Amino acid sequence: MELSIFPNPSSGNFKIQISKPVSVSIFSITGDLVMQEFEMTESRELNLNLESGIYFVHIKSGDETRTQKIIIY
Repeated sequence: MELSIFPNPSSGNFKIQISKPVSVSIFSITGDLVMQEFEMTESRELNLNLESGIYFVHIKSGDETRTQKIIIY
């Protein structure tokens, strides 16, 4: 699975580029779920209205899972 999240760091506006349909969840650095799982079938922009800090984007596609760190300033 190809995955790209940019710009990183950002003020909360990110573009997620994917190569196939995925499920996305976002967690705080303490492990709290801050954005409920949602389905993505194509690349898209997200406007995350979250406090400054480090977050983890958890991406699932079938039995493949990836996690990427993002920073919001």
